[in-house]
Amino acid sequence: MQTTQIDTAAAAGIRSAVEQPLDAPLVRGFSGAFLKKLAMGLMVIDHLGAIPLMALVTVWGQKGWPGLMWLVQVSGFFRAAGRLAFPIFCFLVVQGFTHTRSFAKYAGRLALFALLSEIPFDLAVNGRCFDWSGQNVFFTLLLGLVAVWWLRRFAAQKWLAAAGLLACMAAAWLIRCDYSFLGVALIALFYLLADRPRLLWPLATILLLVGNVALYFVSGFLPGDPLPLTLVFSLGSGITESTGALAFAILHCYNGQKGRQGHGFYLFYPLQFLVMWGLALLVQLLA
Repeated sequence: MQTTQIDTAAAAGIRSAVEQPLDAPLVRGFSGAFLKKLAMGLMVIDHLGAIPLMALVTVWGQKGWPGLMWLVQVSGFFRAAGRLAFPIFCFLVVQGFTHTRSFAKYAGRLALFALLSEIPFDLAVNGRCFDWSGQNVFFTLLLGLVAVWWLRRFAAQKWLAAAGLLACMAAAWLIRCDYSFLGVALIALFYLLADRPRLLWPLATILLLVGNVALYFVSGFLPGDPLPLTLVFSLGSGITESTGALAFAILHCYNGQKGRQGHGFYLFYPLQFLVMWGLALLVQLLA
């Protein structure tokens, strides 16, 4: 099968524009390996704010201790900082898709660890072994990967390509995975505009803002709720979530180099959820 124009553009946008000779100086900027480690660290900060710190907020409020609002603000700061992780992971999925030698193996790893991570995710987020109200981010990344594969496969058939992308976004919404349809759309945008960064970054920022507001609105609206109040809540939550757009400044410094990478993230993701769950339990026990 011939390489399509869009796939070539994506590869060019992700790799270095110029091959480096063996005796060349070190390339400035951030490698893929560094970006992955940075995203993992930001993810941990986010989950610290969302799980053990929120457990502490609950206990603090029940006890009536002073300083509750300060603790809430610390948790919110952690969550805002952690919003930068997801756009980086989306970017890395496109990088991985462009460079992988086997799409099936890449997709298989994501699917396997999506399943293995679900119980740790449910324990940490919902306090139960099985909870179908939300699925972990590996499902989002998997659907995004399938979407870009479909976009490449049917690049010459625009309507069919668009239908496949919408189907992946709908699947993300139906199974209620992290970041829902917005995550799949962001991965697709990184792929489609990989060679047009001046257009990519502003459009991705708009997508995060509008998408988060829409996501909060459709998720939070209940029959009988005042529509203006729901809109205000959705707008406020969407703007807070959209701090992830700051990650685009980091991604702009990507140097096209893969760096030394492994598959540690696949294990790290479920294990850190077990640690977060343990910390939240410890807070409750000590209270």
